Amino acid sequence: MADRLEEHPRFEEWSVNERIKYLRESILGIDKGKMAREVGITWSSLKSMEEGKIKASKSTINRIYRTYGVNPEWLLTGKGEIFKVEDLPERRNAFTFMRWILQNIPILMRKYCIKLDDEHQEELYEELYFDIQERFFVY
Repeated sequence: MADRLEEHPRFEEWSVNERIKYLRESILGIDKGKMAREVGITWSSLKSMEEGKIKASKSTINRIYRTYGVNPEWLLTGKGEIFKVEDLPERRNAFTFMRWILQNIPILMRKYCIKLDDEHQEELYEELYFDIQERFFVY
């Protein structure tokens, strides 16, 4: 997973359908049926979108945003952050966001030339975990 971002660092060069497929497979880790059900579209529509046979409608983009907290600008243009953290609509989407961050920390650290020893890296993960827990989870 982590290497995929390095292979394709310029999401703005991708089509909307490629970003939707990447979102489903690599970030959310779900199959077409689950995403179609959760977003409220048919499996065949999602398949056609991912294959580039049809364009994703504004309604579908908005449904993906409301369901997963994905930045509509990123879906449409490839620019900006993938998730709009302040708009994550449900608790489970915090898990999706956290999963994405944890999988991509090594890439982000290399991108910004940050090197941490194991002890400091563990502290970073713990702080991130507690920050996300505090922001998104109410007990």
